[in-house]
Amino acid sequence: MAAQLLQLLPKRTLDFSNSSTGALQKIILLERIDISQYIDGMMGVRVHAANLGASNTMLVELYGDGFTENDPTLNFSTLSPLFTGVTVSGSTAPGLQTAGGSVRGKYAQLVATLNKAISGQAASTISVELALRCPDEAPSDV
Repeated sequence: MAAQLLQLLPKRTLDFSNSSTGALQKIILLERIDISQYIDGMMGVRVHAANLGASNTMLVELYGDGFTENDPTLNFSTLSPLFTGVTVSGSTAPGLQTAGGSVRGKYAQLVATLNKAISGQAASTISVELALRCPDEAPSDV
């Protein structure tokens, strides 16, 4: 079984403090992640620090990316994530959270969505890795 580990996002602070209260704020962190040769994946989100307040949460998810050479400036993504994402809150730092499942398609994109329920600080420092697994090419000898 062949696998590959990708560092999708080096340690980075995402600051949503100036976004509107009561609204969802979505940021595409990375596009065109090549998943074409893989059947499943495991995403690890390292939460280095979180200053999100009591009710604010951030969701880190992997969506299918429908990038095409014919329309390179347009963003096409699946309506739902490839698998359940990772929720970051003030109580998850420091820590490592994982999520995984099937990956299908040619490309994926990494998205962070903040649900800002209360005003004030809404920032977190995270890094993200993705472990991808290829299908077995030959039958097992076991």
